[in-house]
Parts: sequence; structure tokens; C-alpha cells
Amino acid sequence: MSKEKIDWNNALKPDDVNMNLRELEIEESHTITFLKVTQTASGAIVASVDSETLEGDTLWLRSPKYGGQNGLGSLLAQVEFNGDEIEGNDFVITKVVSEESPVGYAYKWAKV
Repeated sequence: MSKEKIDWNNALKPDDVNMNLRELEIEESHTITFLKVTQTASGAIVASVDSETLEGDTLWLRSPKYGGQNGLGSLLAQVEFNGDEIEGNDFVITKVVSEESPVGYAYKWAKV
């Protein structure tokens, strides 16, 4: 199956609202549907998402400057590191305590 060509420079629209996972409480879980995953011209990876319990429709997964974010490593592990398997699927995200993290927490993903 061939994928449609994406204009990466126009992947985000001005009306996109970032989903802010930092506001989750420890051990709080939510289901997120990944509608589309794209990469910008600068190398950022961003997903168009939907959730019945969280506000926002855009989730940043990689920054060219800071690398993976919002639990990208955990998310990729759920699809055996095949990023193409993220799009079109539902995942549960949980904010967990992490002694290794400088901020004291991490995001753990589980495929539904």
C-alpha cells in the first residue's frame, strides 16, 4: 500500500492545539488515537491525535533540538520500533514516577 505524499512544511495548521501531557497526575492514564504522524522539514515528528479525555489535537514526539519527547521511546517499543505502526492505532499513556528522569516522571505507553 502506498502512502499519499505529504507536504511536511504544511503539516501543522495555525489552529492546531498542543496536547499537554505535563499536566497529567502521576499514575493518570488516557487513551489517545493517533490519526496521522508526520515529520516537518526541520526533522520534528508530530502527530495529529484524538482523545475523549484530553484536550488538544497535536502531540509532539521528537524535537530536532531535544530529541524524543512525550515518551517516544516507550511508544516505539509498543510497535516493535516500527514507527509506521503508530498511525491509525490507539494507545494508553500513563505518567509514571521515574528516578532516572531529571523531572521525576516519565510517560509509559501501552498499545490498546
